[in-house]
Amino acid sequence: MFQRRPMLSLLATTLTAAVAAISLAPEARAQSTARPGPAAVAASPAATGFPAATGFATSPALSAFAASVTVVDGEVFVGRPGDVAVFPMPANRPGGVHIFGREGASWSERAMVAPDADDVGTGYGESVDVAGEIMVVGAPREGHGAAYVYRRVDGAWITEQRLAWDQAAAGARFGAAVATNGQDIVVGAPGAPGGGVVVHFVHSDTGWNQSGSFASGPDGLDELPAYGTALDMEGDLLAVGAPGDDPPLLPGMGPPQMVRGYVDVLRKEGTGWVSVGTL
Repeated sequence: MFQRRPMLSLLATTLTAAVAAISLAPEARAQSTARPGPAAVAASPAATGFPAATGFATSPALSAFAASVTVVDGEVFVGRPGDVAVFPMPANRPGGVHIFGREGASWSERAMVAPDADDVGTGYGESVDVAGEIMVVGAPREGHGAAYVYRRVDGAWITEQRLAWDQAAAGARFGAAVATNGQDIVVGAPGAPGGGVVVHFVHSDTGWNQSGSFASGPDGLDELPAYGTALDMEGDLLAVGAPGDDPPLLPGMGPPQMVRGYVDVLRKEGTGWVSVGTL
């Protein structure tokens, strides 16, 4: 304990100073493109590069551009959480999802979806998935975690609902992974007690409602497999990734807990999900 704290304090101080030195200055912020609230989408001119396309005078490496990607119907959706979630770095950039399309031989940014400009450090954009006219964006560090559902109406992405898990606790990271088939939405909470949880939502006339949650997998595994770290869905088939906990990266933080990873494959039956295989 007495050796760990000075090391972490020194690292935190050094990293904080470094990021502060290269953070976007107030003058640059004033000139940057205004960010719409989560209920709107901003159309963008042809992208000539990430900084120019988004109005941020900063490097993509400091805003985690491409932390998540998905391709649907010829469009590429790229998540940008706005900060790098390691060590106590100051979060001063809102996240977003950039939508690119191809025109001839070149790609250009067609639109961007973003949360409120004051929402920083939420991890908005760490996960994104799209099916048809539905897009889901995770914000795992917004409180105990959240996921935003958007619907495309007349070519624009409009906020439909904010999803939360009624049993989420600190560190759950609800929204770390999302997947949808247009009628179902699943949201991963890999930090939930017991090794992680996946929460299922279904659409009805009243909106998106929580249908249940599950945390299954092979018997005999060690604890903390981080179930729900990765998700993908096609029709009634769902794959859930559980890579295990990350080992400590610093000396003096104890022996690493090497938990083997696995993929849980499930099929929807009725209103629930049944495991049909393990990879």
